[in-house]
Order: sequence, then structure tokens, then C-alpha cells
Amino acid sequence: MSAVRAIFGLGNPGEQYRKSRHNCGFRFIDRVSEQQQVQLKAVPRLQANIVRTKIAGVSVWLVQPMTYMNRSGNAFRLVTRYYEIDPEDTVVVYDDLDLPVGNIRVRRSGGHGGHNGVSDIIAQSETCNFLRIRLGIGRPPGKANTVSYVLSVPSSADQLLLDEAIDDAVDALPEMFAGNLEKAMTGLHSRGSDNKSEHTNPA
Repeated sequence: MSAVRAIFGLGNPGEQYRKSRHNCGFRFIDRVSEQQQVQLKAVPRLQANIVRTKIAGVSVWLVQPMTYMNRSGNAFRLVTRYYEIDPEDTVVVYDDLDLPVGNIRVRRSGGHGGHNGVSDIIAQSETCNFLRIRLGIGRPPGKANTVSYVLSVPSSADQLLLDEAIDDAVDALPEMFAGNLEKAMTGLHSRGSDNKSEHTNPA
């Protein structure tokens, strides 16, 4: 983890999306910036809100792409090229329909799993080898529309689970950046088994 130089939290810009399930990545970056007492700044030429901070002694950029979700790769490409960051030296944080609400999975690499933001990052960076922090939002009940679901505001019960998951993932960053990725992964993966969500599904 010592090579990581940027953390990208995915979401959609605009007040109407701020509290939506799809903006878990944005809220993650907000939480890190609050914890580090730094302020994100809009950088139009990079199509992102960014700030630099240090985590466990590692200098890292916090990034919220200001493109819409399915064009997240634009900001990813602009930021990594401008700061000469290898795409593989990044962490991407995003919501995941295939995890129960409040569960967390950390992966070193892999496909996009149907997530449009991650799909665009893979397409534009031409690599699947970047660390991911996946925040479970569950699936809607029955045959409800998934687009409407991810863009909607979660119930208060689900929001509590998501807030707790984001806090736990943020709190695990120093362990990750200190080189203890496996320990951090084990702790994060073991949480959430007792979550009581309205929309719980197997991982």
C-alpha cells in the first residue's frame, strides 16, 4: 500500500444526488477529508474536486470526479496523467449492489462487476489492477428498477449501516497505508454479518 498515491471516491455531482446510495464513494472522501482536516477544492481542468493529505506518512490525493458516474474514467485519466500517477497506484471506492447493505470488500484487482464508473475507469486507464474498496448497498426487493434504487436515498436504517461501513473503511486506511493490507482486509471483511437491512442479499 505504500505505493498508493490517490484515492478516488465515485459518485454523481449535484445536490440531488448527494445522499443517494450511488454516492457512497463521495461520502467516503468527505469523511477522510474531515478526519484529516483538509478541504477539497474544485479543479475544473481535471474535472474533479481534489486535495492532498498524508495518511500513515504517505502523501496521497483525495479525488471526487465531477463527471457523472458513467464518465468517471475522464477525471481518473486526467488526474493520474497530470500528477504522473500510475493507475495501479490508486484506490477506487464505490457502492456495490452485490454486497449486503453495510458490508465491505477490499480487492487488489478484478473486473467492473457491472458498475459503470469502474467500467469507465478500466476502459480509460487500460488496467484492472487497482485496489478497490466496495461498499455494499444491497439490491432492491423483487424486480424494482436498479437505476432508480441506486439514485435514491436509503432508509434511515440502511443509512446507519452505510455510515458505519464508511467510518470503518476510513478508519482502516492507516493500517492499509502502513503496509498491513491483509490485516485491514480481514477486519473489514468480517464486519457486517449481523447487519439488519431491509434489502439483504448474499454476497
